[in-house]
Amino acid sequence: VPPDNQVKVLTDFLVDQLGFTAGNASVYATVTLRNRQPNSAQCIGANALKLAGNWLGMDQSGVVGGYLDTTSYKWAFNQDLTFQYRKEGNRGYSSPFGSGFSSNTSDGFAGVWAPNDAPGDEFEVVTIDTGNSLRKMTVNWIDKAVPQRPRSCRIDSRNYARQ
Repeated sequence: VPPDNQVKVLTDFLVDQLGFTAGNASVYATVTLRNRQPNSAQCIGANALKLAGNWLGMDQSGVVGGYLDTTSYKWAFNQDLTFQYRKEGNRGYSSPFGSGFSSNTSDGFAGVWAPNDAPGDEFEVVTIDTGNSLRKMTVNWIDKAVPQRPRSCRIDSRNYARQ
């Protein structure tokens, strides 16, 4: 397909064959085929292979033995281009006198994902969850020691480690 028509062809395919909404299909195709170079398919494949797997990010504040607020963020990017996201929080207080409290929260969603065709250490990922909510995220590689399978990355300004 000529580069000028690639986004339209992919958009039409996503709507006709996979049941995407027209708006989500258009954004998905536009993000995925941002550069439309002869090596776009190789770049998309390489970015997908590098990101595929389970990623964990954490935020923590407070002190042990007092108030402690911990939140974990978990992404599972599967090789079949499906994903799962989970956010889990735990807030608690423990007193040196034996009293305290604890509360837990959990939220998540799942759907389909795809990286774009940007070569290098930064690229975009588009996700569409089962509720048809579309998100665009930026991924940056932090650990470049093993270029084919980095152990850490930044997804939208939050650091993650491969599990």
